[in-house]
Amino acid sequence: MIDHVQLTRYRFLLAESNTWDRRQISSMLRAAGAVDIQHANDGSEALETIVQQAPDIAIIGERLSFLSGRELVSAIRDHESKPINHMPVLFIVSKISRKGMTELARLGVHEVLCKPFSTQTLIDRIYWTLMVPRPFIRTRGYFGPEPRGKFWKQVVGISTSSDTPRDYMATTNAVPAAETDIVEL
Repeated sequence: MIDHVQLTRYRFLLAESNTWDRRQISSMLRAAGAVDIQHANDGSEALETIVQQAPDIAIIGERLSFLSGRELVSAIRDHESKPINHMPVLFIVSKISRKGMTELARLGVHEVLCKPFSTQTLIDRIYWTLMVPRPFIRTRGYFGPEPRGKFWKQVVGISTSSDTPRDYMATTNAVPAAETDIVEL
């Protein structure tokens, strides 16, 4: 349980089409100390807010109109500006399969939250996303945070015997560029 995150320091974008869910999640964030929460009802409004205000973290629901949650994450990762394309993304789903988790990881999502979730779970995911940052990596088919877990090769699209992305980088002499925090694999 993590209860020492200073959410007052961060700007949040909450993109969720369901009004009740948006209010619940916003209340959770406020109860945990967040004060700067921008709301978006649909994907295009969310993208506009992201480009204009560059929040520190985006919490995105999967069922957005105009741009779906997945399309919004793709638009974020494809953006030419580093603060935007490196923005941490938490993705909210109603249900998820292993295949769905892999697909979301391939999009560059940092964390997935499956409804219903508690305030503590939300805060824990925010903490791990903001306080334990992962370097971004780029391959032919992937741009996003360094994947975790045993399925990282499927996410990144690499065939290797290395157990972790860092092991792979060590064997190929890939080094993150200090100014971009991107590793080319």
